[in-house]
Amino acid sequence: MTGITAVTCTGDRPLPFGLCVEYMARQTRRPDQWVIVDDGHVALAETAADLQQRCGIADVQILRRAPRLGDPPHTLPINLLTALGRVSNARVAFIEDDDWYHPQHIEVLDADLRAHDLVGCQGIVYYHVAKRCHRLMGADSPHSSLCQTGMTAAVFPMLRRICASIDTGFVDLLLWRGFTGTKKLTHLSYVVGIKGLPGRVGLTMGWRSHQGYTPDPSMTYLESLIGTDVENYRAPAKISQRAAAP
Repeated sequence: MTGITAVTCTGDRPLPFGLCVEYMARQTRRPDQWVIVDDGHVALAETAADLQQRCGIADVQILRRAPRLGDPPHTLPINLLTALGRVSNARVAFIEDDDWYHPQHIEVLDADLRAHDLVGCQGIVYYHVAKRCHRLMGADSPHSSLCQTGMTAAVFPMLRRICASIDTGFVDLLLWRGFTGTKKLTHLSYVVGIKGLPGRVGLTMGWRSHQGYTPDPSMTYLESLIGTDVENYRAPAKISQRAAAP
């Protein structure tokens, strides 16, 4: 229980998940364990053995939770509960399947988790690649998006209680509001929240509404954030036409 586990919930997002694998493989601090919960109608093509080899992670577990009658529209709480049952380390980094991650993300998060139980970033850039626009969200908010949050085992009981009691995506908000132990919020983000990639459409505001977003037709702003990785999002074949619809 001395290492760090990455937790990823995914489903019916093969292209975004493929990019997630790429970003995990180049982490300067690779997690000791990667727990993936897949609740898509079509199961992941990747196997645990594939990901162990490609990412250099000794323990990869893919938990298949096929869609069930009566599942809520937002299955994140259910999937997080499923993942927690397999976590074998004292620290956890949440890695979302469709976001961009800097190579040092887990390294920095893991270092902060040596001194704090709940770690994240105050504010995140949302970038909708189909519409080519961006917005900084939560710059003054006292909580962090789940995609850039890490925690120690001291927070696991509260996370379980939250996930057992809600069927929405507000896990991160309730977690940061409710936890009273040691917390750290930074302003230096190693994550960009990507919206509009092919696959299952997200239910958060960044997918539904673009009020207050700034156009970036040439993707110059995105390139300033992620460098040459912008090519992962520029190719028309990688952008969902459905996601681009109003």
